[in-house]
Amino acid sequence: MTRTQAEALDVDDAELIRRSLDDPEQFAALFDRHVQQIHHYVARRLGTHSADDIAAETFLIAFRRRASYDLTRPLARPWLYGIATTLMARHRRDEERFLRALSRTGVDRCQNRWLTPRSAASPRGRRNAGCRRRSLGCLAAIAMCFCWWRGAT
Repeated sequence: MTRTQAEALDVDDAELIRRSLDDPEQFAALFDRHVQQIHHYVARRLGTHSADDIAAETFLIAFRRRASYDLTRPLARPWLYGIATTLMARHRRDEERFLRALSRTGVDRCQNRWLTPRSAASPRGRRNAGCRRRSLGCLAAIAMCFCWWRGAT
């Protein structure tokens, strides 16, 4: 641990943000301090597949807006949670918009070749199919839209 990192542990978030205005590398200590909490917060609401991107974007926005941070507030965590919450709401709106557009194509996004009628009848089969759908959902939906679009033109 370097001297700068050890000093960063002793100061509050507001001081780290103030220091990062002159030395942008100081913001890394704030990232290290809060990234796991923000990632966990997002993962519990959107799943781990989106949490990496949302958490990274949260800190990117915080870094860009650090000059507007209220330095009288010693903890930046509520500020970071606010940014993450806004990004999650945007993600959900974008996903809903995408699903509405997909529904207008007539392609069944939930059609899954691994889900047989027999496995769908069991609770475990439904749960496993749901997991497969979530992991393949977005890419498969994009591929279906592209295939539909190529066939329509």
